[in-house]
Amino acid sequence: MIIIDFDDTLFDTQQYIRDILALFVQHGVSVEDARAAMKSLILTEHTQVYNHTFEHHLESLQSLGYALPTRVLLHALKALTQKTDYSFSDTVSFLERLSALGQRVILLSAGNESFQRMKYESTQCPPFFDEAVFVQSHKEEYVASVYRVGEPLFFINDKSPENEAVKRLCPHAIVITKHNPYKAVGDHASSMSFPTFDSLLDIATYIETYDR
Repeated sequence: MIIIDFDDTLFDTQQYIRDILALFVQHGVSVEDARAAMKSLILTEHTQVYNHTFEHHLESLQSLGYALPTRVLLHALKALTQKTDYSFSDTVSFLERLSALGQRVILLSAGNESFQRMKYESTQCPPFFDEAVFVQSHKEEYVASVYRVGEPLFFINDKSPENEAVKRLCPHAIVITKHNPYKAVGDHASSMSFPTFDSLLDIATYIETYDR
């Protein structure tokens, strides 16, 4: 079984965020306020829940006193993924190679389900997955629910804390870190040792040649 994260692993989330913020700036919102409003809706140590949606983002900014054209902005924001496939350039080739292995391939994404599904379905990814799972937090709990000792399970993700949580619950899982190109190498520092790759295609090669 192969379980793959979506944001910053298959999907260029940082470019997507920049495009979202640019739309708010065009309507008079400071980039600092737009970014802070988004961060307040993304997983924090206190809430432990991802809940970003365009509607919530707008409401957060309007609560700061910004008079924003809700209908116009929602249309423009939702049009972003209709105009652009934010998948990384090697995403489709990577998924094609994994599909050829004959293993069950599952997408595991944390966030507001309708928002994450909208992003996912805007890409060419869906045909390559046997299942798409959306959780609001704690990916490790889902991984643990499908993990079976003695059966190989690959988990591919860009965030070290999540990778560590998976490894603690599923010690025999093969956890692979996809380097986020927008972060310095040191930002992926972990108390555990995981194979780390810049390229999705290198991850495909690693899985294809993995010797248990």
